Amino acid sequence: MSSTFLNASQTSNPRATTAVGGDFLCEAFDSQTIRTMEKPLLDMGVPLMRTAAAAVATTARVMLAHIDVDLDQADVVVLAGGGDNGGDGLYAAAELSKAGATVSVVAVGRSLHPQGLEACLRDGAEIVALDPNAIIPGCVTPSDAEESSQRLEDTLAYVSSSHLVIDAMTGIGLHGSLRGIPAAIAIALGEDGTLPERPALPSGIEAHELPLVLAVDEPSGIGIDDGSLPGAYIPADVTVTFGAPKPCNMLPPAAYACGQATVVDFGFDTEHIEPSVRATTIDASSQCMRLPYLSDSKYTRGVVGLVTGSDRYPGAAVMSSKAAGLCNVGMVRYCGPRRAEDMVLTAMPEAVMGVGHVQSWILGSGVTVDEDDAQRARIRRILSGYDTANGEGRGTDPADENESEIPESGTDAARETRHGMNDSARLTLSVNASEGTNAASEEFTQPFVIADAGALSLLPDHVSANVILTPHAGELASLLSARGEEVSSQDVQAEPLKWATRAWELTGATVLLKGAITLIVFDDGLGNPSVLTSGFAPAWTGTAGSGDVLAGVIGAIVAQNADALRENPYGIGECVAAGAYLHGIAARVASGSYQRGWTLPLLCDPHHARDYVQRLGTVLEGGSYATKPALGHAIVASDIVAQIPPALTLLIENQVSYIAELAEDTVEDDGNDGIAHDGDADSDDGEIVEMDDIDGDDMASDDIDDNDDDSGDTDVTDADIAGTNHDGSRDA
Repeated sequence: MSSTFLNASQTSNPRATTAVGGDFLCEAFDSQTIRTMEKPLLDMGVPLMRTAAAAVATTARVMLAHIDVDLDQADVVVLAGGGDNGGDGLYAAAELSKAGATVSVVAVGRSLHPQGLEACLRDGAEIVALDPNAIIPGCVTPSDAEESSQRLEDTLAYVSSSHLVIDAMTGIGLHGSLRGIPAAIAIALGEDGTLPERPALPSGIEAHELPLVLAVDEPSGIGIDDGSLPGAYIPADVTVTFGAPKPCNMLPPAAYACGQATVVDFGFDTEHIEPSVRATTIDASSQCMRLPYLSDSKYTRGVVGLVTGSDRYPGAAVMSSKAAGLCNVGMVRYCGPRRAEDMVLTAMPEAVMGVGHVQSWILGSGVTVDEDDAQRARIRRILSGYDTANGEGRGTDPADENESEIPESGTDAARETRHGMNDSARLTLSVNASEGTNAASEEFTQPFVIADAGALSLLPDHVSANVILTPHAGELASLLSARGEEVSSQDVQAEPLKWATRAWELTGATVLLKGAITLIVFDDGLGNPSVLTSGFAPAWTGTAGSGDVLAGVIGAIVAQNADALRENPYGIGECVAAGAYLHGIAARVASGSYQRGWTLPLLCDPHHARDYVQRLGTVLEGGSYATKPALGHAIVASDIVAQIPPALTLLIENQVSYIAELAEDTVEDDGNDGIAHDGDADSDDGEIVEMDDIDGDDMASDDIDDNDDDSGDTDVTDADIAGTNHDGSRDA
């Protein structure tokens, strides 16, 4: 398998790469923060609206070229609200109309941005008003509700026959669901609070139905800051967002409605601003892979203990144990029933049976919630040591344990006799480590716990942050319901950020909520939730045992980072996200698929328009650096396990390359402090990089000029996208 990487930025723009863990395209900022960053630029007279509109118009040209529609033959409809978002759309409409397209602007409210309207009228765009109370110069409004209804019906019929719809109704200005005319349009053209029922295909090969949809800043109707779908919305094929990504570009389910996102760089200084959401990256994940040392032994490389599997589901024991053992640790200890124990030894003869010194516990995978057996008793005993109501989660002295509380399993009598009941009492053994310097560090002297599946129902009311929960939506709903919340699995799927954060608040644990885009919620060190996402696994990952593999991977990563996490307890989120990332890459290698839950946004530098045009055209044709037209094939969990070593190699080699580059930078520049700062990284080794050939074949060329697409026929100049054709500026 090739482990050569391609740079995601594709340009020399310093926005393309930043220090490890902080790539500009992988940090999302809430709407209020975006407005705060815009204000000083507006105060200086920077023409943000004109730049935004030019980027939208350029994107529209590329999308039309993608479906082989010449601009002078194109029917374009712009749905325009009355605010700045509508103004962006109006200026884009004026530019497209001036270039020869047939452009109709549908005013969905009672007014339109004055300067944008003037530009549209000057350049020949048609204006249609739907609200009988609208006051729009140069436009005839409906006389009454009946005429308004008929005009809406006629407009929807025309929109359905157009080539491209530009959605500029609300942008980031709406909180809550659409109402009135915008809601009626969204219901007719899009979805009403649910995801579209369509196959999960790689970008670039989806069978797009006309009209294509281009969202201005964000699709109208989605939850900008929480990633929800509160009501009617219009899913976009491409979203052009301004200044920086917003949370909805990364959070499910809204991120699925954004299509291919593009970020228009306004030059925001985000270096010292904490993002609302971060997407994990290959560089950040690579830093969580411990490199071997000359002084290492099996104990210093990390030891993982597992209480997984049951007589009913022994395969979970095998999946979780093998995944942990293949993920860069020194030893795996397994505790379970005889049948599962024998299967683990057959699959992994180097595994050690019984308990002992560990840096992490993996609990509950394949353990049923309706049986009160020895496995559940072991899990309950371990978790009791993390109960913050019981000694502040510092664990208990094994010598004080009441061994009679651990029941014997009827099928395990011989095994229990062989190991002795002292093994059960020793399940609460902590890692031998020096005392931490703060409360969080003291908590982290205990082994980490990954509580999965059957362990979730045994969780104490409140635990320490080194307990990591890994539920899917249904399991999270059950956990929350047991704590008094009225929530269903459907509720969790509709608002995953809300409910994952609520679980973090109620339990004190680090929470990983599984999904096509997985969420990780953890303490930021100040008592606030910090949010990471990982969306790199293909839809084929949804197979029995995949969650058992994920638990094993995460357990191994936190075990090998136990010492580092005692120094920096709040790095736990990065380690958990790295586990999700590694699991996703292994699934992609196993399935041969380039489909995934989340795709890196493109960067649109207003001063390098041709670069952006070529990149977007390549993405739409399905031949980008980030995606290939390969859906892949179905897999089982053991296929994912088998591809952990090559996926791990990918991350380790990336870390080694990064270390080598830092060393070179230090030699070349004596004044360099050896840390990659914002904009300092070499353009050939960006933060977001991809395996370009998961099957080990020849690498695809990174020279986009070799791709035979029509995007180059749009005759776009750097001046066009820089927005020099309009005088309007973005209102504060």
